[in-house]
Parts: sequence; structure tokens; C-alpha cells
Amino acid sequence: MENLGSWAVICGAAYLILYVLPMTVEIVQSSKFNPAYPSARLVLKEALRSARGVILCTAYDVLVNEGTRRGQLPMFRWSVLSENVATVTATEVIVVGVALYLWGDFHFYWSHRSLHQPTLFRWVHKVHHESYNPDPLSGLSMHPIESLVYFSSCVLLAPVVPLWVFRVFKVSLILAPINGHAGHGSWEDLAGTHHYIHHAKFNWNYGSSPLWDRLCGTVFDEARLSQVKEKAQLQAALAMEQARLCGAVVVDGKRSAPKETTEGAAADHSKADSAPHGHYNLRTRNRH
Repeated sequence: MENLGSWAVICGAAYLILYVLPMTVEIVQSSKFNPAYPSARLVLKEALRSARGVILCTAYDVLVNEGTRRGQLPMFRWSVLSENVATVTATEVIVVGVALYLWGDFHFYWSHRSLHQPTLFRWVHKVHHESYNPDPLSGLSMHPIESLVYFSSCVLLAPVVPLWVFRVFKVSLILAPINGHAGHGSWEDLAGTHHYIHHAKFNWNYGSSPLWDRLCGTVFDEARLSQVKEKAQLQAALAMEQARLCGAVVVDGKRSAPKETTEGAAADHSKADSAPHGHYNLRTRNRH
């Protein structure tokens, strides 16, 4: 219940502040990337899928805790890393924090990119991309197989890190997606818009940060794409196919919103993410 409770409280609070309470919604509305709002039906589906994902994470949690109780985990112990959280130093916190960030970014990029292969996308990852206009409840809204893949990054660490490191990373995996799926931010903050653009463009910006996308040439860069039209067209064609799988309606090379959304959302999405010859316009909403 600890995992589910922390997710429900923090994610629920973020959703209420950004999407429900009139006073706060009015304050932040101008920073919403897409001025349309997802349907209540889709949000309910996202909440139920996310809760299921947190429960699957808890199953991993139970297994790791039991392995630790029996003395089977961790299998390797670092002499420079405290086993007891009460004796952890500031230096350890910094080093562990950086290491977990880099590992999480690596794991997410490559597992996420793999899920965009046509077969895996069709049967697994398209569930997550139903949230083309993401909100705080979209982050963990996944097919159960994807949830197991996503949370496997903390399980893979369990044999080589103390239990407190596993727990810190587990909590970060539960809560971190809220920020990338909030649907609000500034277009001047490229890191902040990085994952939102992925939901709009499908086959760019696979990473939780721009790091691996820059290293592997998958960061969305409209100016650069104009110089590599062939790759842009191939990526756009695949994105259109994936849009169809998510329920979007594609007419004459233009992609509109999934059926779950309102007419206003469909119009905004179509203008934002559709362009002839596979070249997308980055502006998913007008900048003023």
C-alpha cells in the first residue's frame, strides 16, 4: 500500500492542481502545451492502468525485500557504500543520485526505443500513446508488459546495491513520470518539453532526458530534419502508422486526435502534428 498510496497522493494532487481546481487551473492554463483537455473517460483509464502498474512494481518490491530478508540480496557489496540508511553520508547521496539518474536514463531510452519497433508498438506500447495530450496520470498508463519492463530497471539493480538504494530508485520511478507528462511548461525549456514532443511526434525523443537522443541522433530538431529529408519522411511515415494504431484518424497525410478526445482537441492536434511530406511542425500550440 505504501507505493500505491504515495503515487495516489502526489499524482492525484498534481492532477487536481493542473487540471481540476478552477483557481489553480486558471493560473497555469497559459503554460499548457495543448490548450485542449483529455476526456474524463481517458483519464479514468489512465488512472486504472497506472494503479495496475504500481501494483506490479509492488510485486517486484515484495520479491526484493524477501530476498534481502533471507540474505540473498544484494549479491555484491560495495565497501564504500553504507548498508544502513542511517549511516549514509552526503557524498554517498550525491554519488548514488548521479549514478541512478544515468542508469535510469540509459535503461529508459533503450527499452522505450525498443517498444517503438512495429510489433511491440502494436501489441504493447500503443496503450501508452493513447495519451497523445498527456496529463499527470498518463506517466504510468501502460500495458502490463510495459510496466514490468519499465520497473525492471530497479530490480536489475537489486543484486548489486543496498536495499535503501533500491527503494529510493523505486520511488523515483513511480513519481518521476509526473513531470514529463504534466502537459505544462515553457517552449523555451527544451528539457521540459522533451517528452511532451515525443507524445506528439512518436518517433523522436525516446529518452527521459535529451542525453541519449543526442548521442543516438533521435532528438527532435526541426532545423536539422530539413537537411535530412529522407530520414524525416521515414520517421514520419512510421509515426503516422503508430498514430493509426492509437486510434487517431489520418486523412491525406494529416493526423487528427484519437476518438477519446473532444473536437477542440482534435483540431489542435491535427494542426500541430500534421505536415505534408512527413515533415512536422514543432509548434503543438501557438507561442505568444
